[in-house]
Amino acid sequence: GPETSESVRKACEIAWCREVAAVRVQTKWVKPCLEHLNGKAVRVSALVGLPYGASSLPALLTEVQHAVIQGAHEIALMLDMGALKEGDLDRVTMIIRE
Repeated sequence: GPETSESVRKACEIAWCREVAAVRVQTKWVKPCLEHLNGKAVRVSALVGLPYGASSLPALLTEVQHAVIQGAHEIALMLDMGALKEGDLDRVTMIIRE
């Protein structure tokens, strides 16, 4: 479901306690997540292109840029599920390359 400040805080705590390598959050939660982790050895991964990866290339690039500016260690890109189902691998590979 939709992330809240409380669910992000709990995810960070669980990741730290269980020694998980990274916690994945929506882009808007990257900075609060980093603040909550406060330098702990848990990477923050930004989920980009939710929910179905059908965003335009400029929108995806803007979201990636925002995540990087906020301090994300990793980007988890949601692939365009519609393009995959239709066999449009050119779109999928173009998005990944960019």
